[in-house]
Amino acid sequence: MNPIESEPQITLRPLTEADATAYFALIDSNRDYFADFDNMPRDKYSTLESVREALVQPSKTRWGMFIGNQLIGSINFKPTDVPEVGEIGYLIAEAFAGKGHTTDAVRKAVKEISDNYKVLVAITNPANDASQRVLVKSGFVFSHKNEGGDQVYRLERS
Repeated sequence: MNPIESEPQITLRPLTEADATAYFALIDSNRDYFADFDNMPRDKYSTLESVREALVQPSKTRWGMFIGNQLIGSINFKPTDVPEVGEIGYLIAEAFAGKGHTTDAVRKAVKEISDNYKVLVAITNPANDASQRVLVKSGFVFSHKNEGGDQVYRLERS
């Protein structure tokens, strides 16, 4: 896949094992920020080795969000157990949040996801208003609250 250019100055490209150190640094330096949203990567990726293992996982596509050569966030995509339904998730460093970068990146990622997925879903913490705005600006609509109380957003694709 070729890099995906986006305004403002965002490039998406697949993350590889070679990006593990930068991705770990991104997570490690934003753990307190991610904790505000009960964001799983803060706990799940506690070591560089755990990040390396995640980046080579074949069941998930993970793009890095870059400004120049600086990794500022990531977008993940994985199939769900329901045919034709996929789930996206994302994170961005606190210093780059609220500037439109995530919205631009989500829109570009949605275009790159196979047309075999007719529905995309994203799950957000109910307190994460910024993430909900990203989803709405990217064409997702609120669907329901899941059993854990998180909000599920949905994007129907034709």
